[in-house]
Amino acid sequence: MVLPNPRDQSPTQPPTSPRSPLLAVAAAFAVGIACDLCLSIPSPGYLALAAVLLLATLLGRRYRRHRMATVCLLMVVACVGALRHHASVSLARPSALARLVGESRQLVRIEGVVTTTPVIRLPPRGSAPHQRPTTRWELRTETLRRRIFSEPVAGRLWVIARDRVTGLQVGDRVSLIGWLERPSPARNPGGFDMQRMLKRRGVAGVLVVGTSRGVDRLDVSREILDRCARRLANFRHSGQRLLDTHLSPRTAPVAAALLLGVRDDLDRGHREMFIRSGTMHLLAISGLHVGLLAALVWMIARLVRLGPTSTANLIVACVILYALLAELRPSVLRAAILVTLTVGGRPHRRRAATANSLGLAALIV
Repeated sequence: MVLPNPRDQSPTQPPTSPRSPLLAVAAAFAVGIACDLCLSIPSPGYLALAAVLLLATLLGRRYRRHRMATVCLLMVVACVGALRHHASVSLARPSALARLVGESRQLVRIEGVVTTTPVIRLPPRGSAPHQRPTTRWELRTETLRRRIFSEPVAGRLWVIARDRVTGLQVGDRVSLIGWLERPSPARNPGGFDMQRMLKRRGVAGVLVVGTSRGVDRLDVSREILDRCARRLANFRHSGQRLLDTHLSPRTAPVAAALLLGVRDDLDRGHREMFIRSGTMHLLAISGLHVGLLAALVWMIARLVRLGPTSTANLIVACVILYALLAELRPSVLRAAILVTLTVGGRPHRRRAATANSLGLAALIV
């Protein structure tokens, strides 16, 4: 028997493994972000380096130096990633709130829009009688007034009201009087660093409001994004109330954390129980929850005998809605992108490359 020669095979035969160019692009983008974190290079330096590398890419393509052109192009992508990170962290507008937060705290009056659901935290058991509950939320600032001067500002603040504040929802425009200060860093080595955490979230400072009298609700924001965020927050709150109605007081907070990502009602006993059992990661909304939701919707679609296109559209719609309810957390957004790419090609008999899909999800996140 004569074995076929591999050289005699048709050159049009598809490769055994699909190409994944986006994986290298995402890696180069991440390298650029890491370089900007470690090096203090101004933005003109990145632009000049990107221009030189782009010229080298064109020359490499012209003289058929494809490997050199590919490396130079990936370095251009790394410069773009460094510029993206540099623009989001280092560059700020003159009216940005971060430029107005000083070393010493200052009494100010700020108007802005509530962007997260206010959470009331009760004092722990056995605490002193003078300790009061606190209410915390995130605020998108619009105007700031110090003494007799008022100026427009752009930025986000973490508001801590040392009192129980009720009646506020996402999308409400409020006027607050309190002390504007920088978030405190970690007091002990390896401890929780609030300053670093808020900086990574793009929060410029902390506004401490003494009592509920310092909070004045003005009206409702008319911007489209604020209205959409308000409806999603109300929908999330309706789901939480539905769980509270049909479940016991002990299991309802756990279900809200597992399904909606709301962990504010979990007491210390619940948290210690999950920590001791090594299942604390289940309380964080992740790709596992998105995958289980997609599988459940697929099973329901199969039971009602939907077609491939209708099933794919239903799964994608449910996954996107769930990602919006989970406030587009990075892990949920990544899983939603992967499910959308995987399911969206099934009606057309197209299979998404796993590595390429991961690269695209990393770029979007």
